[in-house]
Amino acid sequence: MIYLEHTKAQLIICGDINMNYFIDNNKKVQLQMLLNIFNLQQALDFPTTVGLSSVSLIDNLFWDKSRIGNFHLLPALNGLSDHDGHISILENFQVSTKNIVQKY
Repeated sequence: MIYLEHTKAQLIICGDINMNYFIDNNKKVQLQMLLNIFNLQQALDFPTTVGLSSVSLIDNLFWDKSRIGNFHLLPALNGLSDHDGHISILENFQVSTKNIVQKY
């Protein structure tokens, strides 16, 4: 078993989860229980998918808010698809530049 609370890892999971977080159901509870093991919480609270007659939150962001610090989340309406993005502004968030390989 991996205990992430003993590491300096700062996990952020984002993407098209395909589970509408605006609707409470058993699958959402199961996913949240799994994410709780790693102290990850849902961060977004605005729609990311807009249809003609519905909105949903299926493109989501999960992170350990206790380790992230101050943050601001804003919708990024792109008009290119029914899936919108989001802008995450993280204050005092440090990213290690070790082992970064650039290829051209």
